[in-house]
Amino acid sequence: MTWFCEKQAVVTKSTTEAEYIALYTGISEACYFINVIQRGMGIQITPIPTHVDNQGTIFIAQQEVCNKRTKHIDVRYHFCREQVKEFQNFELFYVPTCSNLSDIMTKALNAPSHEKLRDEMKKHHTGKTKGLTDKSDD
Repeated sequence: MTWFCEKQAVVTKSTTEAEYIALYTGISEACYFINVIQRGMGIQITPIPTHVDNQGTIFIAQQEVCNKRTKHIDVRYHFCREQVKEFQNFELFYVPTCSNLSDIMTKALNAPSHEKLRDEMKKHHTGKTKGLTDKSDD
């Protein structure tokens, strides 16, 4: 898993389009790792579960949609659709905003939301790492 944060190089008309471009970036990077693992080790690892917090993005990636809201999306971003629909290398799952663990690192959250996501991260963490445990855990 890789992670980076940067401004998108394009201006989008909607959050769905912005998420679609972000999905393209993630899928492109994952395809590199798929190739390394499959060619280098001979291990088949697809389809890869991919979590998306925008239902419109999932719809565009799974369906051939061309209407006034999507016709301006650059063709290169439809690489997502090829990987999801045609090659079936990725399986998209919807993650509601209240359950999106990445929000703790990317958004300013109120205290209850922050604590809820922090506790969820602790549940998913497999080992004790300094900084992820409360003083009560010591």
